[in-house]
Amino acid sequence: MSLSLVTGAAGAIGGHVARQLAAAGDTVIGIGHGVPVSDLPLAGWINGDITAENLGVLAARHGVPSRIVHLAGGSSVGPSLAAPLEDFTRTVGATVNLLEWVRLHAPDAALVLTSSAAVYGDAASVPIPDHATRAPVSPYGVHKGMMEAAAASWGANFGLRVAVVRLFSVYGPGLHKQLVWEVLNRLARGERTLSLGGTGAETRDWLHIADAARVLVAATAHVSALAPCFNGCTGTPLSVRDTVLALARGYGAVVELQFNGRNRPGDPVHLVGRPSTGLFATIAPEQGLADFAAHFAKGR
Repeated sequence: MSLSLVTGAAGAIGGHVARQLAAAGDTVIGIGHGVPVSDLPLAGWINGDITAENLGVLAARHGVPSRIVHLAGGSSVGPSLAAPLEDFTRTVGATVNLLEWVRLHAPDAALVLTSSAAVYGDAASVPIPDHATRAPVSPYGVHKGMMEAAAASWGANFGLRVAVVRLFSVYGPGLHKQLVWEVLNRLARGERTLSLGGTGAETRDWLHIADAARVLVAATAHVSALAPCFNGCTGTPLSVRDTVLALARGYGAVVELQFNGRNRPGDPVHLVGRPSTGLFATIAPEQGLADFAAHFAKGR
């Protein structure tokens, strides 16, 4: 039985990752902020920052992990624009602390870092391959890119076995952010005329949270000192207009859509990936969004 560490395990994606690792037979421990839900299969938990001290306490209690999935850090563009230094500390600082602890205490561990498609910025063409140049347009994307660069440095200089997964637009149970969550809550309030930013023609690559966790766990088999980067995506573009219509259909609502033509700062017009070899999503975006909306509606 292997010992796996999940940073940010109290979060929505982290919880899915912890459950998948436990289902595969691993003993799972976690660190991050918050209180994990009661049914999360964690053998140990520390509520705190990703520091050498806290990681050492976990190792002393449970042993040195052989697999680590790192999800702690900044989670979206908006907060990085409001508080860029905090986002830097949460993303870059925490990652460097983890890399250095692994170098000193768990050099043989398979380490997967969770990055974001925000590192690509407003890509010149889509779908975006995982070898595309980083060109972030928000502090969030810049900080994720810096995290990736640190991983490459620790791999090249110290032989750490790392892989980076750039998640695209994740949605699903437990995630309370982005367009999907906003639209579902507006539908729940009875809104049927939805005024939204942009033109509606912007495209996204919607990745179900269960697929996001599967890709992250699968990436533990692809680590190396080269710190390879992989896309966590479906490869299927869905316009904002069609996204909202799929949610409305699943919710059981008929809506009228209005767009103001203005995009939010830091948001690219098109963000669609090309799936990396061996790391494929299984849930088609349009049907997955409709199913999630139906689940949301039943839970109201």
